[in-house]
Amino acid sequence: MKFQCIFLLSIILFSIIPQFSLTLQSAVHDTFIPEFNENTIPPSPSPLYYYSNITLKADYMIVVDSDLSQPCTLIVFTPSQYNAWHNGEQTYAVYVKNITSGKYYIPLPPGNYIVVLNGPIAVGVSIYTLAENAIPFLENEMNSSYNPTGIASYGIYNNSGELSEYTVKTHEILGFYNITSIKAYNSTFSDPYGASLQLNVVLQLITKNGNQSLWLQNVISFITNESTAFYVDNIWNDSAVNASINPSLISGNGSINIYNGRSYYAYATPYFSYNYPFAGYLIINTTNVKGGVEVTFGYVSVQNGFLIPPNVIYYDRVFISVPNLVNSYILVDPNLLTGSENLYDAELVFGGQYNGEITNYTSLNANLALMYNNSGVKTFPSVYTFGSDTAEAAGNLHVSLQNNNAIVTVGERDYGLLTNNFTPSIPGFTYLQFENVVNNLGIVKVYGFYINSRFPINVPLYIIPNDTVNYTLYKITLTINGVNETIPVNYDLPSFQYFDNITIICEYNENILVTINYPNGTVSQWYLRGEYTNFPRIIQINQTVRYLLTQNQFLVNSPMNIHPSYVEQYLISVQYPNGTITGWYNASSSIILPNTIYINNSTRYVADENSITITHSGDYSPAYTEEFLVTIKYTNGSVSQWYTKGSEIYLKANVNFFQTAKWVGTYNETNGGSILVNEPISEDEVLGINYIPIIGIISIIIVVGIIVFLRKK
Repeated sequence: MKFQCIFLLSIILFSIIPQFSLTLQSAVHDTFIPEFNENTIPPSPSPLYYYSNITLKADYMIVVDSDLSQPCTLIVFTPSQYNAWHNGEQTYAVYVKNITSGKYYIPLPPGNYIVVLNGPIAVGVSIYTLAENAIPFLENEMNSSYNPTGIASYGIYNNSGELSEYTVKTHEILGFYNITSIKAYNSTFSDPYGASLQLNVVLQLITKNGNQSLWLQNVISFITNESTAFYVDNIWNDSAVNASINPSLISGNGSINIYNGRSYYAYATPYFSYNYPFAGYLIINTTNVKGGVEVTFGYVSVQNGFLIPPNVIYYDRVFISVPNLVNSYILVDPNLLTGSENLYDAELVFGGQYNGEITNYTSLNANLALMYNNSGVKTFPSVYTFGSDTAEAAGNLHVSLQNNNAIVTVGERDYGLLTNNFTPSIPGFTYLQFENVVNNLGIVKVYGFYINSRFPINVPLYIIPNDTVNYTLYKITLTINGVNETIPVNYDLPSFQYFDNITIICEYNENILVTINYPNGTVSQWYLRGEYTNFPRIIQINQTVRYLLTQNQFLVNSPMNIHPSYVEQYLISVQYPNGTITGWYNASSSIILPNTIYINNSTRYVADENSITITHSGDYSPAYTEEFLVTIKYTNGSVSQWYTKGSEIYLKANVNFFQTAKWVGTYNETNGGSILVNEPISEDEVLGINYIPIIGIISIIIVVGIIVFLRKK
């Protein structure tokens, strides 16, 4: 029976709901389920009684809903038993019970029955049949003109008409969706372009005072013409027909609202924009806590136009006070009905937006999967193509099984079993992101994907973007939820059972190809970006020829063709007069010659040229002229002067008529003589008396004197 729906007040639709105090209200009717007994003796007919003919099909039971103020007897007969009883004959009945107000469930085998209320009654009683389990519900829904459409688990296998059952008890339900197109339109609704994707489950509460049930909804509410949506949750009391939520026993982000006289809990998030593909998970989680149950509604976005690392967002945490709680769990059981006569199922279905809307989809392409978490996430083994609990629906959606995936599209409705072996391919829960980090460049590539099993990590040692650049791996860091670990190149990543973010940081050195043109050849060599080149300081061609580096290193920032500056040098020997000097000299350079080379204080060599130019290796003999110091010592001083070897000097002393002069020293020479300079020379001037003129003068004087003397006589 569909009676629940998403119902949002305007405050929920257009703003974040302020927090209010909420609670759960107990069931409003007692329920009795008797055992079948064919040997019950009924009382005699009253003067006034009410009867009803009931045809009971398989998997159905009789329900008597009474609001009597006076007691009467409820009797169930077979037709033959009723005829005998009506005629006053002694007979048995199938079921006899004294009743007043309440709801009475009478499970019986298929057949025709007559239900009698033996006593004076007129109003306040309804008699009908109700499915004992999920099977009749499913049969009815399959023939419906519209249903919430997607996938649902009722705990039923159907193998060619042979039905079998399973039960799931869990604390977490996950609904996966991957939507690549969604458009809806209903001109009669307040928001004509609205649509919803609902994750609906039943929470069973086991208490010391009996069982209760809550219907939980986690919904994406779409405004399809604007590509916007918001998340909304609902909690309804399923413990009895028309049961409500007691505000004093529930608290969360949301508030209590009223729909058709029933109070329920609801909360909505702000709007967000979505892009295709739009994929993720709706999550409902329940936890037994002190004093009650905590229900968390959440979602994980894994794609919104592009892949997104998982981040579980619990947008509403609701505490429900449940006195004397023994246990609680989300339940899928085909053999039970809630107190509100709904199924214990799990649904992930598309429908109208809220408030029981039945919409028309103009476009839809979605992949759905329904899972539960019991020590690991598992898919429900069998799924049907429609839901049965929510009132929002659509009449033009079709669900098909494609490569084991449940694909929902616009098309002819076909409500029934989709598969008994649901093994969808979901992206997984673990997001693995690779970051290639290159020195000096930072992150140069980021890519990620989801994995759902063990994953071997094989990181390339080299990445070669082009012929002149490559990246060489030197370190791998594994980061799992913020915890770092260095791993080897080949590493098996274990499987993970829930949403995890894993980052593999591959650190590379960027190598740049540098072509170096040396004087004796060309070399291509890889350098790290930011590294300085290392040129050889000396390139030796042979024993007498080499090249010498004359520049600083290059900083490598990009591929380059380098001509490092070298100067050619020759090994030469310069033969000076006083010895030989050997060394390396730059080609075409000039050697400045020493102008004068002193062998000692009196011998020297004087360069004939200022420099020599280096044009080859080998010996160089610059021209020098040998000179000697010649010292001439006069009686009144001396004169020293350098003379070229082989030159001729004259020794000339200035003397008067009465003097004589000669030279004494290295050479003994007469005055006015010449000397060839072949060695250092020192000559002293030696003066003497010139006796000849004196003697002559004296002789003349004597002769004159004699003449004069003789004349005087």
